[in-house]
Amino acid sequence: MDVRSLAFLKMNVLLRREKWDFIIAVWAVALLLVVHFAQRRRGGRETLSRQPAVVRWGFYYAALIAILFFGAFNESQQFIYFQF
Repeated sequence: MDVRSLAFLKMNVLLRREKWDFIIAVWAVALLLVVHFAQRRRGGRETLSRQPAVVRWGFYYAALIAILFFGAFNESQQFIYFQF
């Protein structure tokens, strides 16, 4: 199989997912790394508590919207512990 083919890319790199799912996952991992390195210097709660109320609530609303937007609420999957 040609390594440069679209089928090879989708099967092996994207793990049978759509391109946008992969892009969102890469950005999420990058965001986690940025937060990790920022928290090495100081704690996240400490940094957030020093911000003005407008910034804090903006962060809270952005986190809530991200959870609602990216959450998998309609996927019908069996509870993982039912298989044991």
